[in-house]
Amino acid sequence: MISPSTILGLGAPFTVLCLHILVYRIFPALKNFPRQKLAVIVILVTTVITIGQATYLGMPLDQIIHAGLLSLMLGYSYFHFFNMSETARRIRILVAYVAKIPHKDSGYDAGKIYGNRMVRLREHNMIYETDGKLMVRNGPMVWASYLIMFWRKLFYPS
Repeated sequence: MISPSTILGLGAPFTVLCLHILVYRIFPALKNFPRQKLAVIVILVTTVITIGQATYLGMPLDQIIHAGLLSLMLGYSYFHFFNMSETARRIRILVAYVAKIPHKDSGYDAGKIYGNRMVRLREHNMIYETDGKLMVRNGPMVWASYLIMFWRKLFYPS
């Protein structure tokens, strides 16, 4: 049987997601606030909410700690899921800067990266060219792009 503290802790990612969306919707001025810092603040607030709920429900101390730790661990996963691509790009640029590699020699060539991605999409038969226009074949990539656009609209409405 699943303990009540586990149920509270497992509900934390949903709370983080909803709170994150609400913060961006209610406070549009936060669009210039660093995304990673805001995600951490939302995760910490969610952990406090989870601990508060466990305390309110009269759970013993060990279950309150369990719910809080589970909330933090799932929040940690949410943070990395949310920021994975942005962080990787920044680290690569930072490593090039620390190694004193000139920008043109850093290996970050947007045109080359775009070209490589387009070649891979063609090889996997996900896009095709008609009358000089690139077209997308219906499949998982189309639905993934719709999902990403939906998430982007939720988090960054403007």
